[in-house]
Amino acid sequence: MTAKYHMKKTSLKKLKGIGPYTLGAILSIAFNQPEPAVDGNVMRVMSRVFHIEEDIAKPRTKKIFEEW
Repeated sequence: MTAKYHMKKTSLKKLKGIGPYTLGAILSIAFNQPEPAVDGNVMRVMSRVFHIEEDIAKPRTKKIFEEW
């Protein structure tokens, strides 16, 4: 990953209305970067696969998926 990539990611994160899912989608589709676009459906499936019993609607649990 280049410094240019990190600049794009940092700049996009600062924009109002750009959350983790949208950020991942923009970076992966528009900039061809290996970033996941993880939405509620993906989190629900992954929580079942990995036996994560915490509520996926809670910020603490969402952070688990964002850090993967």
